[in-house]
Amino acid sequence: MTNLGVMLLSGDGCTKDAAKAIEYFQRAAAKKYPRATYYIGVAYLEGEGVAVNQTVAAHCFYEAAMDNYPRAVYAYGLCLHRGIGMQRNLPAAAKAFRTAAAAGIVSAVHEYALMLKNGETVDAEFEAKELLQQAAEAGYTPSMIALGKMYTDPKEKMRNDDAAFMLFSKAAKTGDAEACFELSKLFRSGHGCQKNEEKARALLKKAAGDGCTPAMIAMGKHAMAETNGEASMKAAAYWYQKAADEDDENGIRLLADLNRQGMKMINKKARKLILVLAVLVGIIAAGFFIETTIIYIVCLMICGDTFRYHDGRYTSGYF
Repeated sequence: MTNLGVMLLSGDGCTKDAAKAIEYFQRAAAKKYPRATYYIGVAYLEGEGVAVNQTVAAHCFYEAAMDNYPRAVYAYGLCLHRGIGMQRNLPAAAKAFRTAAAAGIVSAVHEYALMLKNGETVDAEFEAKELLQQAAEAGYTPSMIALGKMYTDPKEKMRNDDAAFMLFSKAAKTGDAEACFELSKLFRSGHGCQKNEEKARALLKKAAGDGCTPAMIAMGKHAMAETNGEASMKAAAYWYQKAADEDDENGIRLLADLNRQGMKMINKKARKLILVLAVLVGIIAAGFFIETTIIYIVCLMICGDTFRYHDGRYTSGYF
C-alpha cells in the first residue's frame, strides 16, 4: 500500500495523483507503518496533495522516527536543526543526525559533520573530518566540497592541498559549480597541482555560468584587473549584476561601487569635453582678433590714418 502511494506521489510508472497517494499513506500509517507516516510528512512539507503545514510534517517525521525509520530520523533532525515546524533544538538535532548516520543515511553524516565543524555541538574537528570523509567516499558531493575546503583553510592545522585537489576534482566531474570554483582557485595558485591559468579560467567561467556567486564576483574582479576603461567596467558590471540578481551582498556592494566609479568617469569626460570646447572657442576668438588686427594694420599701411573702422566695417576717410 505504501509502495503504491509512493508511485502515485512521484508519478513513477503511473499517472501522478498526490491526493490518492495521501489516502494510501494514511491507511498504511493507521496500521503502524512508519514509512507511510514519513511520506505523509513529506507531502505536508512540500504541499503535495495537501496544503503546506510544517507543524504537521514535523510531527509525522517525529512519529516515524520514534518507530526507527532512518529517513524519518534524518528529516526529524533537519526540522530540529532548522526550526521547521518546531522550535530549534541543536543537541536533539545532533542526536538525530548521529542515529540516522549510523543507519547509513549519508546526508545525515554530512549534516552532523557540519554541526561539529561549526561548533553547534561538541568541538570535535577531527571527528567532523572523519565523518565528512565517510560521506565523501560514499560519493556525496557536498561532503567532498566541505572536506576540501577544510583542507585548504589557511587556519587549518592539518592543511592538505593535494587531498583537496583530489576531492574538488572528483566533485567537479559531477558538474557541481562550487567544486569547479574551488578547483579553479587551486589551478590558479598551483596549490596541490601544477599551476594552469587556462584551466583555472575555464573552470571559473563554468562555475560562474552555472550560478556560483563567488565565481561571478571573481570573474568581475578579474575583468577589472586584466583590462582598462569602459570594456573592463562593462565586463565587471555584467558579473556583478548576475551576483546581485542572486541577492549576493558582495555583488550588490561591488555593483554600487562600480556605478559610482562609472559616474566619476562620465563626469571626468564631461570636464574634458568642456575644456576642449573652451579651448576651441578661445582659438576661434583669438583667430578672429588676429585676423581683424592684421587687416587693420594692412589698411593703415596702404591708406594711412584716413582708414577707419566704422559701423562694423573698415572705411576710407576719403568717402
